[in-house]
This record gives sequence, C-alpha cells and structure tokens, in this order.
Amino acid sequence: MKRTGLIIALAALWAMPVGCGGDDNDGALDGVDSIVFIQRQPQYGGMGDIFQNMPYNPPARLVTLTPPTADGELEVICCDHLGPEFQNMDINGYDISFDASEIAFSGRLDGDPVYGLFVLDLATGEVEQLPTDPTEHAIYPIFMPGDRIMFNTTAVVEAGAPQFRDEYERGETTQLGIINRDGSGLTLTARNLSHIVHGSMMHDGRVLVTQWDHLNQMNSGHLLAMD
Repeated sequence: MKRTGLIIALAALWAMPVGCGGDDNDGALDGVDSIVFIQRQPQYGGMGDIFQNMPYNPPARLVTLTPPTADGELEVICCDHLGPEFQNMDINGYDISFDASEIAFSGRLDGDPVYGLFVLDLATGEVEQLPTDPTEHAIYPIFMPGDRIMFNTTAVVEAGAPQFRDEYERGETTQLGIINRDGSGLTLTARNLSHIVHGSMMHDGRVLVTQWDHLNQMNSGHLLAMD
C-alpha cells in the first residue's frame, strides 16, 4: 500500500466555477481565478507510505497560480514571510474554507516532533496554530460545516494507551479527530486497527475517507462514508 512521493501536490480550486452553461470551448477552470497548491521537496529512497506520508522533508510552502494557466503568476502565500522559525517548515496537507477566506493545513516546524494544525488567514497573511496534542501528529485537515475542522491523528481516545501499529511498516496508525475552528471542543473518533486517512467533505454533509482493513486474507483500502 505505497506510492511514490510527489514534488508538487496539486491542487485545490481558489474559487469554484460558476454556472453550468457556456459554449463547447468552456474549460474545466473557466470562472476560476486562482489555484493553490503545496510545493514540497522530492522524496528519494523509494516508495512512500500512502497511509502515513509524514516524512519531515522541508522546506514546503503554499503557492497560488493566478490565473491558473501556464503563464500565470506564482505567489507564495505561506509561510516564508513569518520569520526564521517557518523557513524549514514542512506542510503535509491542506483545505480551503467554504468562503475561501482561510486555509487549514498541517505543518511541522523545525525542531517540532510532530505535525500540527495551522490556519492561514488569506486577507491578513496571519497564521494561527490550533491546540492539538504536541506529542501526536495531526494531518490532512478539512473544513466542516459549523466552523469545525476534521483531521487525522495518531492520538487515541484512551489517555495513556499506545496507538496501534500497522501490519507491515509497523507505523503508528491514524484515526479521525474533530476540533472547532476556535480551537475548542477537540473530539476523537473510534479507533481502527489500521490507518484512516484522506478525508473529503461530500455534498450531503458526510465525510469520505480511506480505511485500510486487515480482515483474514483481506488487505485493502476501502472508501468509507462517515456521518
């Protein structure tokens, strides 16, 4: 269950296309002002683990391309402007808020042992770190309705209990957590014997995730819709 590391993880839409009409020459990005993507360092030394994908390999940055064409202008929006401590930051995953005013992302600063959750205000350029466990990873955040953020974490519900290790690489498994945008109300969901990753918000309010299941002879990543 592995994949090759990518230099650039592309891309979320900055503004969704509007309308459904148009002529036959309309492209997929018509009505989109910009795209935003993560620019990371290449990963060498073989395949990466798709269910963890947490190698600290800085620096990384969030970049916009405006307009989203080959001759568009690139602009770094995070986080070179925030001082020396952010120069060796790695970024694991991100999501744009529903009103395109903020970006939630998982980042790891130089000297920190884990990835944490950060929110970038696109109007001011300010970055706020949310209060997750400083000893456990918090990755792949997505915005949810009600000013909440869902993410993956290696933390567990039961205080002091060790997290499971997956069957092959023996890496720490991940489960889902939810936190309010203001940093309150941290909640962890049920544990799984292996990884739950890559949450995506669906139009009906449910979340689609990939769950790695080991059941007898089964060794599969299944799509799981969660309410």
